[in-house]
Amino acid sequence: GRSEQALADLDALAVAADAPQWAAFLQARCRALLNLGRFEESMRDAQAALLLPELLDAERLEMLDLTFVSHHNAGRTEAAMAQVDAALVLARRMGDRHGIARGRSRRGIQLIKLHDLAGAEAELLGAADECAQLGSVQLERVVVYNLSCVYASQGQHRQALAALRRGVALSPPMPPGPTSVRYDAAT
Repeated sequence: GRSEQALADLDALAVAADAPQWAAFLQARCRALLNLGRFEESMRDAQAALLLPELLDAERLEMLDLTFVSHHNAGRTEAAMAQVDAALVLARRMGDRHGIARGRSRRGIQLIKLHDLAGAEAELLGAADECAQLGSVQLERVVVYNLSCVYASQGQHRQALAALRRGVALSPPMPPGPTSVRYDAAT
C-alpha cells in the first residue's frame, strides 16, 4: 500500500544531519509506521524526535500526539495518558486551542478505558465546547460520539441520543467514512 511505499521511500533517503530535516524525517516515518501497525518502531522514532533539543514546540506537540497514538493503539493506556498529559501542558503553554481540544478528547478516551466515566465526561464536554468555539466540526463529531458512549454505558440513553443528535446536526453534513458509520451504528 501507500504507507509501505512511503516508508520504503523514506528509508531510501539520505537524510541531512540538521535537526529540522531529521525531525521532519522522523515525523513522516512515524506516521508511515503507525499506518502499518508497527507501533513499537513508531514509538522509537517519535521518542528519538522528542530528544532533539532544537525541536520547535509545534513539532514537539505533534510528536507527543504521535507517541500517544502509538501507545493507545498498542493498548498501553497509562503510557498513552502520560503522553497526552504532556501534550496538554505544552498546548496550554503555547495557547494552542486545537491542541487543547484534541488533548482533552484523547484524555477522555483514555479515561473511558480506565473506567473513570465522570472524568471522561468532564474532559469530553470541555473538548466538545472548545471544538464548537473553534469551528472544528470533524473533531467535535468524534468527541460527541465518544461522549454518547459514556452516557450510554451509564444507562443515560437520553443524553447519549442528544449527543449523537448534536454530532449529526453539525454543519457541513457528515461525509461518508468511519465517523458516519459509527453514528449510523449507534442510532
